[in-house]
Order: sequence, then structure tokens, then C-alpha cells
Amino acid sequence: MSGGRFGFTVACIAILASILTLTGCEDDGGSSHNFGDNNKNIVVCIGDSITEGGYPAHLAALLKGKTVLNLGIGGTVSIDGVARINHALTVHKPGYICILYGANDVIHGMNLDAAAENIRFMIQQAKANKTIPIVGTVTPATGNHGYMQGGIDSLNPKIKQVVKQEKAKLADLYAAMSGNPDLYLLDDGLHMNDAGNSKLAAIFRKKIK
Repeated sequence: MSGGRFGFTVACIAILASILTLTGCEDDGGSSHNFGDNNKNIVVCIGDSITEGGYPAHLAALLKGKTVLNLGIGGTVSIDGVARINHALTVHKPGYICILYGANDVIHGMNLDAAAENIRFMIQQAKANKTIPIVGTVTPATGNHGYMQGGIDSLNPKIKQVVKQEKAKLADLYAAMSGNPDLYLLDDGLHMNDAGNSKLAAIFRKKIK
């Protein structure tokens, strides 16, 4: 009888180990990830003016021993990310890519389902390249950009769903800022001040080993 119990226990442990192996990819931050011929010490940040404006510099300060590249371009929308992602992956061979698009899709009244699918494409291209994708939710907007909030509230759940379906990493920037966004925003109510850039960098940092 005791031998049977022992065998059952061993079998349970083996099954649990298999489950952890299959599900650990999203949670281990890359410690057991196969980066292929990418450099795990290179982090690319791609996005619009919120990326271009400075959080990658703060992220670099937090990531000692890693190189952080700021590929943000102001005014760009998610379809621009689709056009740029493969070049960024091929040229820089990053271990990680931080993806932050959506604010301009909202500003221009673009189809938000399409925006979420554009983000899905970027995730899939990164994974195919053995680069770990980290996707940020769209940050809050106030003041002169307060009109965006409804679109942001509609887009972020779509982004979260795509990230979950693709088993990517989520940097929930919106949740981190939503308690008092004015602490983190410039007077325009959209772009980050220094505290905001530090906050964004800290959230992305948690997803990188």
C-alpha cells in the first residue's frame, strides 16, 4: 500500500513539473527562455511619443548591464509598429522588446479592434524571433486630452486580452498610474513628466530578467 502511495506521489510531482514547465514562460522573466541568436542584454523600446519622450532612459538606469534602445517615434499608430517591428528585431536582435502603442489610434479615432490585432501581430513576430515581448497598456489621459479616456478604456481590455491569448508579458501602465495620473503627466495631460517616465520604466523593469 505504501509503495502505491509513493508511486502516486511521484506521478503527481511529475505532472506538476510538466505544468510548470509549460506555463512558466510568461512568469520567469526570461531566466529559462531560449533567446536563439538574440542578445538577452539588449532591450528595444518601440512605440510613439510616450516612448520617445524618455521612459527608456529611465529603464536603462534600472537595468545595469543591459543596453536599452529607444525606437519611439512621435505621432505613430499601431499599424506603424506593424511596419517597423521586423526591422527592429532583425537589426538589433533584442532579447526583449517593450511595445507601447495605442494612444494615437485613440486620438485619430481608428478602429480599436484593429489596433489590438496590430499589437497581436507585433507580439507574434517577436515570439517567432525568440524575443520576449512586453506590452504596455495605454496610459491615462487628462486635461486637454481628457476626451481620449473613453477610447483608452475601450482599448486597454482588448490589449490585455490579446496579451493573455498570446501568452506574452503585460506591463499594466494604466493601472499603475490610474490612482492619480496628474502626478505623472505633463500639463498637456498625455505625455509623461519625469515621475511618469520613472513609473513606466519601473513597471517594464519588473518583466525583465
